[in-house]
Amino acid sequence: MAMLVGVAEAEAKSYAVKDVPNVQLQDSRRFVSNPDGILSGEAVARIDSLCYSLRERGIAEVVIVAIDDIKSGDVFSFSQQLFTSWGVGDEALDNGLGILLVKDMREVRFHTGYGLEGVLTDAMCVQIQQDYMLPYFREESYSQGMVDGV
Repeated sequence: MAMLVGVAEAEAKSYAVKDVPNVQLQDSRRFVSNPDGILSGEAVARIDSLCYSLRERGIAEVVIVAIDDIKSGDVFSFSQQLFTSWGVGDEALDNGLGILLVKDMREVRFHTGYGLEGVLTDAMCVQIQQDYMLPYFREESYSQGMVDGV
């Protein structure tokens, strides 16, 4: 049995941008793509609710992706390509925010549209990561860290 677990872990999926499931295509009230089950169902439901509220109030359009690994080693470029291809944010307002967690690379990346940069600066994004997300991520409590960060 232990040997099977080791084989399953060794075959964890590495994603290309085109392979990441866009959950909004099936349900416009979903905002969290969590194909590897990194986040709990409760965390996904809570984040979906928060993101829906932000979108309905016209504040921001937020999507979250939590995956084990990516094929390219550059999380910045991957997130930029992913969230641009998905068209995150209102085109006129450019108010999109994409949050990408790549667990095996131990990295979380915020990708903001220009319409949010005055409100959600790069420094603020780093502060949110350091204060609300990374302490939980270090303890492998990804669900709590992501909920608190969002």
